[in-house]
Amino acid sequence: MKKRLQFWLLILSLTAVFGILFSTLFASYLVTKDTIIQNTLNVNEVYSHKLAQITDDSFKAMELNLEARSVDFIPGVDSREDLLSRLDRMINSSKYFNLLAVIDKEGILQAVSPRTEFLGQRLDTLGVIEALEKKRPLISEPYIASTGHMTVLISVPLWGDSGEYLGFLGGTIFLHEDNIVKTTLGDHFSNDGSYVYVVDRGGKLIYHPEASRIGEKVNENVVVEKVLSGINGRQRVTNTKGVDMLAGYSYVPTSGWGIVSQTPYNSIENPLQEKIGLIILYTLPFLFEFVILMPNTKGEEALIAAERLRNVVQSTPCLKEEYITISLGVGSYKRGEGLEEFFNRVDAALYRGKNEGRNRSILAN
Repeated sequence: MKKRLQFWLLILSLTAVFGILFSTLFASYLVTKDTIIQNTLNVNEVYSHKLAQITDDSFKAMELNLEARSVDFIPGVDSREDLLSRLDRMINSSKYFNLLAVIDKEGILQAVSPRTEFLGQRLDTLGVIEALEKKRPLISEPYIASTGHMTVLISVPLWGDSGEYLGFLGGTIFLHEDNIVKTTLGDHFSNDGSYVYVVDRGGKLIYHPEASRIGEKVNENVVVEKVLSGINGRQRVTNTKGVDMLAGYSYVPTSGWGIVSQTPYNSIENPLQEKIGLIILYTLPFLFEFVILMPNTKGEEALIAAERLRNVVQSTPCLKEEYITISLGVGSYKRGEGLEEFFNRVDAALYRGKNEGRNRSILAN
């Protein structure tokens, strides 16, 4: 009965020690997780801001380019051949546009480069109608153009010498063709599942790594609501597909678009849990040594108790059904022996067990 009580006191002591250790590891895990989450949010916020700034600067440069060249195009005065020749030279020297066009006040396509079959026809696409109605520099909402491309039209009005409205000079960007906007926003992939998406003023996806989602409205997303109201920031959010995300978001003033860079939360959580598990599973046996004192117990009796403990540990599954083992050095105090000498003798037995293959109990000489 006395030996059994000693054994359970031993188990209780070990449980307390392991409890303290695991509590320390868990606290470290929580602190580390929070640090990683904050760092990820910060990285995504900075990245989305960088993309928004580049995009905004690009749109401003496009508008300035069109305004500077608008005096060279006078529909109704210049011949179509002259207009076509000037557009050809302009697009060949431009890095911005997929297509340039001169459209008169009636919506007739007077000149275009590269050439299309719509030359001389009236156009009634969303971007053309908006430009004719507003008669001011503008960037259109994305729309499907006559060419079948998802398009953004950047336009500046054309004025006659007497101030009369003549039409507009427009540069179009095909959102999913090669151009500076697609280069900036189109492809952003990461091994941890991070990605970038872009929404227009109405909350409709115009860039997304899943091409099938282009055109989908996601304005119910909390982050999308904020960024389309002109707010920049970062936030943990559940997206419209129910996925937990760490998002950074930034507004593009010239176009009214929102850019979101985000990382799946589980790409942070899962690797961290695995690392903590590995620390416990593989590092603990090498870092953790302890002493158990058993009063009024002979060496052979202590060896039996040590073997019970070793068997309990090796047969108890740890994380992910993995098992750990322990080695124990056992010794009985000899009368007249110094305390340091006693501990050194038992410690030598412990290391003899480790050197002989681990997972064993060794009785000191």
